[in-house]
Amino acid sequence: MTLPTPTVTVRERRPADLPALEEVLLAVHQQSGYPASWPQEPAAFIAPPGGDAWVAELDGAVVGQALLRRPQDSPGRSWHDLTGHPTETLALVSRLFVHPDAAGQGAARALLSQAVTTAQESGLVPALDVYAESQRAIALYERLGWQRRATYQGHWLWRGEYPTVHVYVAPLSANVQ
Repeated sequence: MTLPTPTVTVRERRPADLPALEEVLLAVHQQSGYPASWPQEPAAFIAPPGGDAWVAELDGAVVGQALLRRPQDSPGRSWHDLTGHPTETLALVSRLFVHPDAAGQGAARALLSQAVTTAQESGLVPALDVYAESQRAIALYERLGWQRRATYQGHWLWRGEYPTVHVYVAPLSANVQ
């Protein structure tokens, strides 16, 4: 007997998605430690002001999200220095997370594809940063042709240590299908 292949759908995030996304984020946090510390207001972490956001549904159930936002330089961290691209030409993929039970079913790839397409249609270069320990995510980015441009030490604690973070930039003609 062959089981049906789950169908992944990506759509714009709606306010009504936040409770389901909080549950997804909690499962991710418990499994992988992302985010580094549980936010006092999970909905505010999931849906910060500005940017574009999408959710992935797997057979109709919300299983993850991605956000696309403009980067902001901070003291000691210049996105231009990290990526080789002027900060104003970048769009950051952030808050990309997928429920551990949905891993490997195409939801992260579909969310990433939507973010990359939107950035590139706006004439922006997609970039992201990721904990060095997030091997599954890194493997996906590298399979899709993303290039590691920099590594830096985070200024926040993750699992009791300051994390090593890698910065990636999408290839100019990213094909993330």
